[in-house]
Amino acid sequence: MPAEAKGTSAASAKAFVRYWIATLNYSGPSGDSSRLRSLSSPKCVDCDAIGDFIDAVYQRGGAIAGDGWDIQAVRVIDKDNADGMVLDALVQVTEQTVTEAKGKKPRTYPGGRRLKTFWLARNGSAWRVSKLEQSK
Repeated sequence: MPAEAKGTSAASAKAFVRYWIATLNYSGPSGDSSRLRSLSSPKCVDCDAIGDFIDAVYQRGGAIAGDGWDIQAVRVIDKDNADGMVLDALVQVTEQTVTEAKGKKPRTYPGGRRLKTFWLARNGSAWRVSKLEQSK
């Protein structure tokens, strides 16, 4: 974890969201969701769904290819949330090719600009994603 993502300030929250996204961008192509899961609360339904999808694809011998989410902007929208902070991240989702299982035909998913809203909860002197809301 980068030093700037540690702590509980607004600046560290923004840096944490950037780090979480960088971790996601590694997790898909590598098939390793463990670090992404460690940065997310077990209560984060969308975080679990992303990790479960990555795990399932690779357990079936499949693969995920693409550059993931390219961050355009991150901003704090609620720094006085009871649990932590709420941030919006505007991302350019790049095109992805997913082979869901060995021997299956790959599917290509188009990219596009998306808004991702992150609810961050304090985890000691660090952050965890407690909720992720994704625009379609």
